[in-house]
Amino acid sequence: MYETWSPFQGDPLTREILPNLRKLSTTHLIEDVVSISIVDQLTHVCAAFGYTSMTHLEEMKNLKQCIANVDVMLCDILKFVPLSVEKLIIEELNNDRDDSPDDDWINSLRLLHKHKQLTHIGGLDAISKADDLSTSPSVIQELRRMPQVIRVSPLLDAHLIDAKSAEVFFKDGEITERMCKWFTIDELTPE
Repeated sequence: MYETWSPFQGDPLTREILPNLRKLSTTHLIEDVVSISIVDQLTHVCAAFGYTSMTHLEEMKNLKQCIANVDVMLCDILKFVPLSVEKLIIEELNNDRDDSPDDDWINSLRLLHKHKQLTHIGGLDAISKADDLSTSPSVIQELRRMPQVIRVSPLLDAHLIDAKSAEVFFKDGEITERMCKWFTIDELTPE
């Protein structure tokens, strides 16, 4: 496990420096912290991703769980999510969009249909955080087209994003319940 929260100084980490690195947690852009030579061995990542991060993300062939703080269009980042990912949480830093959140998520979810191992999707701002978990029938329908997806989560709680310990994110190899609350698709309520 490698964590970096303070300003990162120096060259990105390489396989030679950390040959057994599997989990990475940082507030920095992934490419500022690790080199492309090491990303294929990562299984759990919590990091920031921008347009310059796409190559790193695409090369994470063993990635199982990812918490991605993104400052790019949702569709742009999801094109590069590796097929190996099982749990994915997207936290959009820039919600400026022309489409509604529902339309954006519907188009984005379509990009994930080929991800047969993906069972959990979090950060869906198309789902209300209120007790009723309401969302559009179109979002629910799109989620049902992905039978492998068994759990979804609305946006993350902001106070958890600022946490300074990877244990908050990954404990015993799993994205923790402290990070987000997972719901079945049947628990969602059409608006």
